[in-house]
Amino acid sequence: MASLKDIQEYVSFVRSSKKIIIVNTSKNRETRYLLGITVQDQEDIIRGIKVTDYVSGPELDRDSSRTGMIWIFKTKIDKNIIYVKIKIERIGEVKALSCHIDYLGE
Repeated sequence: MASLKDIQEYVSFVRSSKKIIIVNTSKNRETRYLLGITVQDQEDIIRGIKVTDYVSGPELDRDSSRTGMIWIFKTKIDKNIIYVKIKIERIGEVKALSCHIDYLGE
C-alpha cells in the first residue's frame, strides 16, 4: 500500500500527463459502447481520478515481460463504478490497461 504522499504525487502526475494510451481490450471497448462514451472520455475519466479513488499499488505488472508498476483506482461515473488500472509507460505518458465498468471484471 502506498503512502498518502505517494498517491497524491501519482494522481498529480496522471492528471498532468501529456498522453494517455487506452489499451484496446474488449472490456474497455464494451464500456465505451455501454456508456456511449469515446476514448477521449475514457482519458478524461483517468485524468479525473482522485486520491480517494485509490485501491492498490504500486505493484509489479503480472506480465513479467513488461516493465512498470501498476496502480488501481475505482471511480464513480454516473451510476457506474469504473475500474482503472494504469501505469507510467514513459515520462509524460500513462498506459491504461483497464478503464471499464467494474462488474465486467479485471
